[in-house]
Amino acid sequence: DSRYPEPPGLRGVGTQLATWFWGLSVADYVRHADLWPLNPEGDLVAFMMVETATGVRNVDAIAAVEGIDVVFIGPADLTHRLETDPNANWTLGDAISRVSDAAERHGKAWGITAGSPELVAHYRGLGASLVPWGGDFSLMGVLEQCSKDLDAIPGA
Repeated sequence: DSRYPEPPGLRGVGTQLATWFWGLSVADYVRHADLWPLNPEGDLVAFMMVETATGVRNVDAIAAVEGIDVVFIGPADLTHRLETDPNANWTLGDAISRVSDAAERHGKAWGITAGSPELVAHYRGLGASLVPWGGDFSLMGVLEQCSKDLDAIPGA
């Protein structure tokens, strides 16, 4: 559940975010975040990850859940699970189509992480509204390049 315990929900409080990132007391943070969907700032956005064949199978029901704003595909995990699940009969492309169709039917946004600018353009062309490029996998490349740049400095 993406809601806090009072009102009902099962979400962890994350006191470090509340106090360090926003400078709020935990009680104020929880009260503010749980106002969604009545919150005019729209602070709380609930993502549902689809990373398994079961998720693909049930994506229409997932997208129908009130309070879910975004159906988000984890492409690496989903690809691996589709390849290793003997009952899965979809490619990643098939799964993306199913997620996109379900999101559209239920008025939800959908997204997927992209590993290149070309994939960002491709997924946006398919209707994805959230397409982050990068993540921990691309950070390794950035860190490797930074290390090379520092190694090239004379006397460093």
